[in-house]
Parts: sequence; C-alpha cells; structure tokens
Amino acid sequence: MDGIELLGRFARSTVGAVFFLLIGLGMMAGAVAALVAELPDGYHDLRVYESASLCPTGSAELADCRWTKPFTVTDVDPNPPGRSEPPYTVLKEADGDTYKVTYGDPGPVLITLEPGDRLKGTIWRGRLTEISAGGASQRTSDAPADMRARGGVLAMILLPSGLVLTIASAWRLLRRRASPGLTPGQRATFSLSLGLLMTGLLSPIPATWLPYDSEAQHAVLTAVIWLPIAALLIIVARVYTVRKQAR
Repeated sequence: MDGIELLGRFARSTVGAVFFLLIGLGMMAGAVAALVAELPDGYHDLRVYESASLCPTGSAELADCRWTKPFTVTDVDPNPPGRSEPPYTVLKEADGDTYKVTYGDPGPVLITLEPGDRLKGTIWRGRLTEISAGGASQRTSDAPADMRARGGVLAMILLPSGLVLTIASAWRLLRRRASPGLTPGQRATFSLSLGLLMTGLLSPIPATWLPYDSEAQHAVLTAVIWLPIAALLIIVARVYTVRKQAR
C-alpha cells in the first residue's frame, strides 16, 4: 500500500477529515495573520534604510545612518551543494574580524567574487546589509525587506490551498455516511489543495531567476508564475471529476 492510498484512507475517515479541516483552518489563519501583521507598516525599515544618509564617522556603527567600510573575501560559495544553506561569503575586516554573510540569490555581485577580492560593505544598525564591487551592488539577507510583499506571497501560498482543504474536509464530514469512500469530487478537491500548496511553495524559486529590483516586483513575478499553474490545476481537477462521474 503506497503513501497516497494511505493518505486517501485517512482522509475519508472522520478523524482524518477533522484533522485536515483543522489544518485548512490553520493555513487560512496563518495567511490572514501574515497580512494583518505586515500590511500596515511592513515597509517601514526598508524606507528608513533607503533614505538613510552616510555616517559622518565610523563610530556610528549602530546608528540609522549607513557606514561603508572595506572587506576582503576569504571564502565564497554562490551555490552551496544541496541548497541546504543559502549562498554566502566570508568577509574579513582590516582588524582581522571575519563575518559570514548570506544572500537571497547569487547575483549580481556574489557570482563574480573569488577569495582575495576586495569589496565595500555597508553597515546599518550594526548589520552588514549590502556589498558592492566592480560598480555593482547586492543586498545581503540582513538587509531590510518589503515585508508587505513577503506577507502577500505567504498569503498567496496558504490561503487558496487552505480554503480548498477546508472545503474538502467539511464536505467529507457532511457526506461521510452517504459515501463510505471519497467521491471523485472530494478526491479531486483534496488533490487540488495539495497541488496549490506545492506550486505556491515552488513558485518563488523561478521568480528569482527573472530580473527584479524590489521585493514587490519579486512578489508580482511569483504571482504571475503561480496563477496560470493554479488555473491549470483547477481545470484538471474539474475534468477529472466530470469524467469519473460520467462513468
């Protein structure tokens, strides 16, 4: 008996339907929480960072101004094996202190670096937020981001799949006595929920391969990739249900 069959048996039981109903409700609650938490002021830190002036002296390391200082690259890996960790560099200051800095993607600066290269690093509120070399710059994982966009992507991933899973689970609970097994529509709806979740989780990855200048643009690209796939999944689920019911 494979995992899909076991999952199907669990889903058609009362305990399984309640379990998936709670998961679906939790996913929707998480999506709403992300929107409520980030939409009002999720752009504040990024706005402060982008408007910050250069620090008059290096002593202002923890201030809201931006301080630029030289670093030497001692190690760099733009594409760690297995992607178990993000791209990173190890940077060394003139006084010998070293910092391991991670990045959301390998370009445009990280992929050009080799051990021994010199670059400029930007410090803001005690965090290394940006590196620059060869006339190009790249923000690190510690740079402030547009959390409104990230909250929107998270809601896009969780809300549709959570809603569909909730509908499928409630449908199963209401019809469990009339139909001992999953109906074609219920099976298709459960599968659609999983498909929407998986494509939602994967869609931000190819969006990083396309050119974008901000978190908001990346969120839009993610939606552009996800929406046609989601529409196709809905069509496939509908066609499957109609054909199974016609037999």
